[in-house]
Amino acid sequence: MGDTPRTLPTRKTQALLAYLAQPPGRFHPRDKLTALLWGDTGELQARQSFRQALARLKKRLADIEPEALLVRGDAIALNPEAVAVDVSDFETAVADGRREALERAALLYKGDLLEGLGVDETPFEEWRTVQRERLHELALETMARLLAEDVRTGRLEPAVRAALRLLALDPLEEAVHRTLMRLLFRQGRRAAALQQYQRCVGALQRELGTEPEEETRELYRQILRAASTAVEEAAPPAMGAGRATVPLVGRTPELGRLRDALTRMLDGGGLVTLVTGEAGIGKSRLIQEFVSEAIPRGVRVILVRCYETEQALPLRPWSDALRGNRPALDPGTRDRLGTAASAQLGRVFPELLSAGEQPVTTGAQPVLLFEALAELVGRMVADQPMVLIIEDLHWADAMSARFLAFLGRQIQRMQALIVGTMRPEDLVDVPMLVQAAGELRSEGRLEEIALSPLSEAESRALARALRPSSRLGRDWEQAVSRIWTESEGNPFVIVESVRALSDEATVAGGGDVRPARRVSELVAARLDRLDRVPRHVVAAAAAIGRDFAFELLSRAAGLGEAESAEAVEELVRRRILDAVGERLAFCHDWIRQVAYERTLEAKRRVLHAAIGEALEELHAGRLDEVADQLGHHYQRAGDTRKAILYLLQFARLAMGRYALDDASRAFGQALAVVDRLPPPERDRQRLGVALRQAFLLSVLGRQREIMELLESQASHVERVEDAQLLSEYFFRLGLTRYFLGAHGESQRAGERALREGERSGDPVCAGKALHVLSLNAFDAGRPREGAAAAARAIPLLDRPDTQEWLGLAYHDLSLNSVMAGALDAALDAARHAEGIGRAHQWPRVQALAGCTIAWVHTLKGDATLAVEAARRSLDLSRDPMAASLVSGALGHACLESGDARSAVSLLSQVVEQLQRSPVRHAQIRHTVQLSEALLLSGDGRRAREMADQALELARTAGMPFNIGSAERALGRIACAAGEHARAAELFIAALATFLRCDAAFEAAQTRADLAIVRAEQGETDAAQDDLAAAITTFEAANAPKRAAQARARARAVADRSP
Repeated sequence: MGDTPRTLPTRKTQALLAYLAQPPGRFHPRDKLTALLWGDTGELQARQSFRQALARLKKRLADIEPEALLVRGDAIALNPEAVAVDVSDFETAVADGRREALERAALLYKGDLLEGLGVDETPFEEWRTVQRERLHELALETMARLLAEDVRTGRLEPAVRAALRLLALDPLEEAVHRTLMRLLFRQGRRAAALQQYQRCVGALQRELGTEPEEETRELYRQILRAASTAVEEAAPPAMGAGRATVPLVGRTPELGRLRDALTRMLDGGGLVTLVTGEAGIGKSRLIQEFVSEAIPRGVRVILVRCYETEQALPLRPWSDALRGNRPALDPGTRDRLGTAASAQLGRVFPELLSAGEQPVTTGAQPVLLFEALAELVGRMVADQPMVLIIEDLHWADAMSARFLAFLGRQIQRMQALIVGTMRPEDLVDVPMLVQAAGELRSEGRLEEIALSPLSEAESRALARALRPSSRLGRDWEQAVSRIWTESEGNPFVIVESVRALSDEATVAGGGDVRPARRVSELVAARLDRLDRVPRHVVAAAAAIGRDFAFELLSRAAGLGEAESAEAVEELVRRRILDAVGERLAFCHDWIRQVAYERTLEAKRRVLHAAIGEALEELHAGRLDEVADQLGHHYQRAGDTRKAILYLLQFARLAMGRYALDDASRAFGQALAVVDRLPPPERDRQRLGVALRQAFLLSVLGRQREIMELLESQASHVERVEDAQLLSEYFFRLGLTRYFLGAHGESQRAGERALREGERSGDPVCAGKALHVLSLNAFDAGRPREGAAAAARAIPLLDRPDTQEWLGLAYHDLSLNSVMAGALDAALDAARHAEGIGRAHQWPRVQALAGCTIAWVHTLKGDATLAVEAARRSLDLSRDPMAASLVSGALGHACLESGDARSAVSLLSQVVEQLQRSPVRHAQIRHTVQLSEALLLSGDGRRAREMADQALELARTAGMPFNIGSAERALGRIACAAGEHARAAELFIAALATFLRCDAAFEAAQTRADLAIVRAEQGETDAAQDDLAAAITTFEAANAPKRAAQARARARAVADRSP
């Protein structure tokens, strides 16, 4: 009939053509055709209608050569020479019987005959039904012959396709389900084979209300017990199983929005979408439907889940996703990403490190790791678009939430769609996720889909769709009404209610059909119907968590593989467990919670101990992978020593991955467990854990929390006999008190730390104690003492594993040298610290060293060099404290260069930031610098306010160096106001303060300022003496620009002499 589409005006005209086409060439009497389609009308009217339909048909087919309609007497036929009919081609191919013909027949069969073409005429409908069933049987025969041939010849992939087609035609063919399970397993697709069993169970229960045959169940158990031969890449967990058993009802708009998000990603760039709703509202079911539609569009789908018991494991969902995608972590990954990125990724993926290489393990700079992870994601989607599903985001760890926000800002340049599901009611415990979502929302980078309860009509439709077809009746209709009332539109409650009723042998009317009010009662009733072994397996599974491997469950339950497989098969069949890729999971976490709560405490402890032992066996040599789980299970089992061991191991790993909040929680859990130990061991372990946690809090800058933690240990510290541990405790106590401004107490703690360190014979302990003493000396205005302590610490800390402390010791030496006026020595020490930080990728050490370098150049009058050093350090400042200090150094350098506007802007921000910090020395120093910047800008009033504030803070803190700086600033303000007498008083006071501090360079600068006032007061000889002393100091400090400025002043003073 050619390729030109032809439309026929009425359904009966279409039906007439369809009847004539089967087969073409067969002549049909006009009376027969009239009775077929117009039998319910009068004879005259029927003939008239037939003639009109035939005329329309002839008109539409008039241009076809040869003529399409043949007339022989009173009979009509469709010319087989003029038309091609797919049904005829299908039947011919089936009759041929050769493989090529059967494959052609399989492609030709598109479904039921004349689907959608219905006419209200019984003869035609009966004819169509007979033909439809005949063709359906032919299609089944065709697929079965193809399947048998492919199985016989070992052609696995074509056999799988044939089996899937067969099941699409007849989902109740249990033998085909078994064949497909075997084929998938032979392909190494164990997870798909297990999921196919669930599809079989769902189809049989939904359509027939029956269970699978024993042969099918035994096959499932065999596959479950067998070792996996391959892992399916990006297999969507249990998608088919869920779709087969629970229809998607009432989510058309939400599914449409997910489709739109996928289209936008494929057409443009990536985006983040969050699906939110209360527990049981249908988030996972919506995701299942979406994934089933996404896969045919050529995207890689990866599904991962967060777990409540694994919130402490940093970046777990992201590492699971990237590990599950093998091409992303193939042996060439390191070469493609480069050494720096691989070193960062080594925190999360140790397999990327070279033999003997250690990941970067210090500093708090997650941005470096995030950049490496984002690059890995970018490479992962370069060859195929990706949809990453993260279920239960409300249980994500803080680092995962932070990375979600980080990736969300870059995802527009990637073909990646991130879809997360979460419960709003559980977000109170994950503020970082709330913050991440808020940031993406405010930047317009977040799509949000909120699921609401089903309407009454939708709830009734879902309940009715779930009932077995063999159990229709009024009682079920009454049950549906009660289920709607009890569920309030929650799909999970509806499903559990129907299943609870379906488990009964019969359903009586009245109160007997009324589901329980609470889901826990419904779930408990289902669990109670289990036999002893499956009930025990459920308890073990609930103790493990939401999902788990079959091997772990079998060992934890203490059963043989055969017995475990039989129990799991029953639990899967009863919709208690589900297949999730290669693993098993509870169909809903409510089921797990109920099962766990119903397990006696004594049995829980036994189960958790068994789980811990099983994890140790299954992950021997790779315990880092499950350290968090081991800590959790041994803690629940009451095995204190093992719980502490693994909690600390996990905390160390978390710190290495920048997951500092997660590490802090692990330390807190370990401290709680320590109290179960006997006294001598308890005191030592408690102190050791507390010190590890204190170090972590120091990285976070939470000094007051450290102080509270250390003070909580004070009552039993003296009972600890370990000198090394005591030295570490007093070192941390001294350092914390220093940061909190309690310098006297800090000094005493540092001295005790040094004594204990020397008693222990550990040079590192002594070196760290000297670090505290050096800092205290600096703040107390004793720079020579501080420099000596730092110089003494340097050789003690010069070891491969203490390089960061060595860098800080050089930094101490540089600070004290600046105060003492030994500027070249300060530069030398700061450059040593900078080199150590660069060699070990410690930007914080580099940034602090850069601050000192900028300070020295500013003091020397080299403003350009100072600005360059500060800006270079600013790029390295990724934690708030370092960033504030470097910004302050830049503001100081701008002040020296005469850029008052920039100086005021930078220093105002720095002072505001440092007011929230307990580190007073830097706050006071930069407040003084802000006052001088304000003076340079012409705002004398605010300049005086800032200087007065700095002086008061410095006196309160007992910091003489800062007292001198504030007094000199006030003197400069008075001088600018023409208050020369007051200025002279302040300069003299500042000079005396600096001299008491051995701050020679600052004393020289103050002499230069005092000389100007004395000259104004006519004291030229005294002014000349001040300038001569200043020039000598400047020259000794190798500060030629300052010396030149002093000489110029001296000449000006000489010119004014009588």
